Amino acid sequence: MSDSTSTLNIRWAATLIQSLANCGVEHAVLSPGSRCTPLTLACDAYLQTHIIVDERAAAFYALGLAKATEKPIVLVCTSGTAAANWCPAVVEASYGRAPLLLLTADRPPELQGIGANQTIDQVKLFGSFVRAYHGLPPATETILATLPTLAARSVEQSLWPLPGPVHINVPFREPLHPAVSELDLPKLRLEHKQSDALHTSAHPILHPDTILLNKILNSIQGKSGLIVCGALPYQFELAAAISKLAIALNCPILADPLSNLRCGKHPLDNILCHYDAWITPQILESLKPHWLLRFGTVPVSKRLQQSLVAVQPPVQIIVNADGIWPDPDHSATMMVRADLKIFCEQLTAHLGANLFKGAQCTAYKLEQIAITAFKDQPISLEWAILQQLLQRLPDRSALLIGNSMPIRDLDSCMMKSSKPLRIHANRGASGIDGLVSTLAGLAAGNCRVRTAHHSNSRICTAHHKEGAQCAPYVVGVIGDLALFHDLNGLYTLQGLNVILIVINNGGGGIFRYLSQTQLPNFERNWLTPTNLNIQQAAALFNLNYQTATCPQTFITALDIALNNSGTQLIEIIVDANLSVAQHKNYWHTVAELAAR
Repeated sequence: MSDSTSTLNIRWAATLIQSLANCGVEHAVLSPGSRCTPLTLACDAYLQTHIIVDERAAAFYALGLAKATEKPIVLVCTSGTAAANWCPAVVEASYGRAPLLLLTADRPPELQGIGANQTIDQVKLFGSFVRAYHGLPPATETILATLPTLAARSVEQSLWPLPGPVHINVPFREPLHPAVSELDLPKLRLEHKQSDALHTSAHPILHPDTILLNKILNSIQGKSGLIVCGALPYQFELAAAISKLAIALNCPILADPLSNLRCGKHPLDNILCHYDAWITPQILESLKPHWLLRFGTVPVSKRLQQSLVAVQPPVQIIVNADGIWPDPDHSATMMVRADLKIFCEQLTAHLGANLFKGAQCTAYKLEQIAITAFKDQPISLEWAILQQLLQRLPDRSALLIGNSMPIRDLDSCMMKSSKPLRIHANRGASGIDGLVSTLAGLAAGNCRVRTAHHSNSRICTAHHKEGAQCAPYVVGVIGDLALFHDLNGLYTLQGLNVILIVINNGGGGIFRYLSQTQLPNFERNWLTPTNLNIQQAAALFNLNYQTATCPQTFITALDIALNNSGTQLIEIIVDANLSVAQHKNYWHTVAELAAR
């Protein structure tokens, strides 16, 4: 009985993991544990494995890998509270549409609910945050042959129609594995003729409905309008299609930094980047937009969102292909289910010459006012270092930008450029946790260095989509509180070529711009400075450390970081009160100039 159980466990795990590999899965992130031993052995045999000790960091690391590779990542842990530590990353993957395959090892049914050690209820542990849940029984011969189909189905569910995490709960009885002399996984796995050929099915490409397309043409042609783009996939063809549509419509594009439209080889003439500084309901009303075309997620700029809600253009068209309803303002008049690139191409092809040539020119004038104001007055240290960073990074570099103030500072200061850069953020749920570990996963997925966390030391491009290239540099910009939330993530950075820039403004800097600053005990209850010694934290994890207090010292530190291998941590020490004053002075200057 014991030998049969141990052998079945290995066959069960090997068949499942190799079937996932047959469907295109290449990476697994593992945390140590006993109950997950069969899955760990199988992942080591069939996938590139990354060992991350802390489950919370491991889950965000897997999230970063999924962002970099755009493929499902296997995540494995033992039973008990281990899987509960994944929850923040699972939530972010769900709302951020990152494909994860969550394989939780579990105790068998006979140990559930009777006080057995390290045993919790793992059934549907992640609730509605997963695209699907599959609860397997303990390993048996009876349904072993169904595992290849389950693997293919799970991979597809993680990718289509809405990418996200899929949970597979896998209970194992003891003994967990046979003797070392009997561990021959290729022989122990299921010999199933179809398993090597079974892959996920082809996903359909949605074309816009012809009748609806004609209705849209009649609604927008010859009238004033705007294109607003939130976070979008990093695809040159998509960026080019949106830009060409804007040119054909003679309208501006208000491009969020996560739209991946502000920089690249696509046409940039109609791209506006500094609208957050000049947009108000009054200004938007003066532009008289009759229609609004929206692509991607909700933009970062709160001022843009508030202005659109206040003005409410009569025709508001949202184009989306994955079935979600991205309309928090309840303002959509048309929801178009279509591939974004195909929609833009077909709409462009059908447009006539009767184009509106009126007041939207004001938007370009206001954009220039905002750009000039940047050049004519001292800007904040955060804006200065972000601009220097964007200028110095080589083509195709990847940037992970933190939430709260970093993403808003990037939104304010990132100008358009022909340099292709890939901008990432954890904006699904917009938390500040797990950012360091996400950065590590991004770096590992971009193949800069394989370390002790990984199963091999070769530079690998196999997991990238056809035509894609590794990023020459992977850089993260986060705040001091975000670092505090993920100190364990510093361990995952060891050995990777990655630059981590920490903006230390003494706590939750975003609250200095909100109404809470007037409340009693503001510093204690909201600002919450941690007084973390970042240099000592870097030393604890053997990371290279530099500090900067002005643009010149940052440039020196960045040049050193760009020319050295390994993890480089640069702490930017910010005078928070001066920074707030400079932010507000810039906004006031632009508002005054825009009102003239």
